[in-house]
Amino acid sequence: MARDLGRDEVVDHFTLDGDETRWLRNKTGVTRLGFAVQPKFLLWRGRFPKMRLELPRDAIEHVARQVGVAATELALYDFTSRTAQRHRTGIRELTGCSECSRTDLVKLTSWLAQGRAPPRRPGRQDRHRTHRISGRPLYRRPRPRPCCQPRRHPYRRRRPPA
Repeated sequence: MARDLGRDEVVDHFTLDGDETRWLRNKTGVTRLGFAVQPKFLLWRGRFPKMRLELPRDAIEHVARQVGVAATELALYDFTSRTAQRHRTGIRELTGCSECSRTDLVKLTSWLAQGRAPPRRPGRQDRHRTHRISGRPLYRRPRPRPCCQPRRHPYRRRRPPA
């Protein structure tokens, strides 16, 4: 089960508006709740849920109260069935969203290649790459001291060998 959200976040992301309640007119019971949960999850996560366990329990209860169906009935809704696929197709038509096609992927790739994407924050890999290119270490690592070697005081001078 997905983590429970706070009350404010549930209300923000999983409250049905007028259009979404109109979409539920011809649906009853389990299909009504399953259909109602999917567009809210789409807006929250940017994709459709693959299974019931991805949905937060408090969000299911919130949507179930709005729809007038018991929250436990969502266990009977199969997110991989043809009915769920038909529901997702209907939601895409109603919201104007579409699946990512090959042409969309080509457009995204060219957009990223042109450098229009926001700059990345330098991460660990970028630091190592910079180190290889410039040849200078970005930071010095302390060398490990052998266990048998005594610790020297930083201000003492070494004695020359006799």
